[in-house]
This record gives sequence, structure tokens and C-alpha cells, in this order.
Amino acid sequence: MNAMNSRPFAFVRTPLPPEQLKLQVEAMRWLLDLPAPVRPLKLSRQYARIVNRLAQLWSEENSCRRYLDSLMLDERGGRQGFQLEIVMELGNLLNYYDELHPVRSTPVWEWGGNTLGH
Repeated sequence: MNAMNSRPFAFVRTPLPPEQLKLQVEAMRWLLDLPAPVRPLKLSRQYARIVNRLAQLWSEENSCRRYLDSLMLDERGGRQGFQLEIVMELGNLLNYYDELHPVRSTPVWEWGGNTLGH
């Protein structure tokens, strides 16, 4: 337990380094390159570190998609979650990313193995 607030240490977040508290130049460029309707402006004001990371990962399809998914789905449990406006921005951004990089699924008839017992 942390004596200051009687919460377990696991729930006390380490302070962020100053460079993560503000938007990096690359992130600003990335924001400006996005179509206006999908620019996550509230996210950039409230969570600069997330926008910095998105800008960094944007061209890495698998990594970026995993990061976007992790922002939308709580896999660690016990998290408060984002405000509705931020969730909407993330959803719009994820939809736009999916338009740029459609998820390719393999039709069932192309799966390996013998699925029909033949």
C-alpha cells in the first residue's frame, strides 16, 4: 500500500517524462496529414503521449492496429476508460485506419487442414 493514498502500488502510475506530456513535432505533422473529420484533437490535448505513439506507429500496420485495439478494449482490467468524446475520436480513427489498411481474412475454404472430414 502507498502511505499517501492507501492504494496498492500497482495502481500508482509513475510520472511521465516531460517529453511525453506535450505533442512532438512528428505527432503534429501526423495530425495535420489526417483528414479533418478523423483528427483526434481532444485526444491530442488530453493525452499527448498517446498521439505521439500513434504518430510513431501509424506506418507499422500490425503494431498500430494492436495499439488502437488496446486503447479501445481494456485488457488489463480495473481501468476507468476514456471520456465518450475520446472514445468517439478513437473509433473514427480506427475506422479510417481500417479503410487505409483493410483486414484481410482468409475464406474458410482456404483454411489449412481438413475441416469437413474429407
